Amino acid sequence: MTETITLPDGQVAESPRTPRPQSDGAARYAIEDATSHLKERAEKIRANPEAHLPKLILSQHVRGTANRAQAASDRRAIADHETLIALHEMAKQQLDILNGQDRVLAILDNFASKDMPGRQRHIQDCVDQILAKVDQKPEGADGQVQA
Repeated sequence: MTETITLPDGQVAESPRTPRPQSDGAARYAIEDATSHLKERAEKIRANPEAHLPKLILSQHVRGTANRAQAASDRRAIADHETLIALHEMAKQQLDILNGQDRVLAILDNFASKDMPGRQRHIQDCVDQILAKVDQKPEGADGQVQA
């Protein structure tokens, strides 16, 4: 059975699977390698959290009999850590959006709380005075208005 993930834009992607190591040594090396690249992967996830696909690590994905349970636990911990980083970054983005909405609502509240009809009358009176002065025609020497 193949697991698939539906992305926000409607595309379907295969669930990321960790290949099963061929030996105990390869399993230990895979864990050490994943641990050493954790900081780099964390930076990539922080830069684009929406692109992160959570991983499901089961004991069947980890080979070895010396410390199989610990190896599976380590791999799950790394996958959980990556997912938590992505969730944290998305939560920060949501908080930024909510703070922006609060600022917009405060501006709208301030605008609505002012005496807008009175201000509109004042603005219209100023416009009428300006237009009256602009529309005046200068008088000629004989006292008639020039066209």
